[in-house]
Amino acid sequence: MEPLNDTVEDTLVNVLQRTGPCSLDNLMMQISNHDWNVIFATVDRMSRDGVLVLYRIPRLGYQISLPAPHAANEKAANTVNPYRCAPVRFCVGCGYLCDEIEPTYGQTQWMDAHEYLTKHGLRWGDLDRTSDTCPPCSRVFQTTAHRTSVERKEMPSS
Repeated sequence: MEPLNDTVEDTLVNVLQRTGPCSLDNLMMQISNHDWNVIFATVDRMSRDGVLVLYRIPRLGYQISLPAPHAANEKAANTVNPYRCAPVRFCVGCGYLCDEIEPTYGQTQWMDAHEYLTKHGLRWGDLDRTSDTCPPCSRVFQTTAHRTSVERKEMPSS
């Protein structure tokens, strides 16, 4: 739980820096000292201002994260963390990260962002994320796209 004297904005950023991306429900549980409507309005405003990023995850809701660091901060970030210079693939479907630093059994592995950050001793702001999809989400997106195109073809034209 975050201290009461922090502003909602500061608290949101602190939680996301510590945990990485999370759902709105998870964020609400971690910031229980603020009303849900205040948190929701703050997330909405901060995402419109580009301070937070919202990813829509089909059938699961929204995932909230901090944006990738800007190029101006990149030099400083690279000196702090040796892994910072290599982009990390971020699944826009489920929020998992691809572990190419220390892959399990020599194969890349998609894992929960918090698990990834803990494993490598990183913070969310250290990562240079590139949007991608993990194999399971890729299959879901392909199936959804196929169904949508079939539905469009079956619709009668007016």
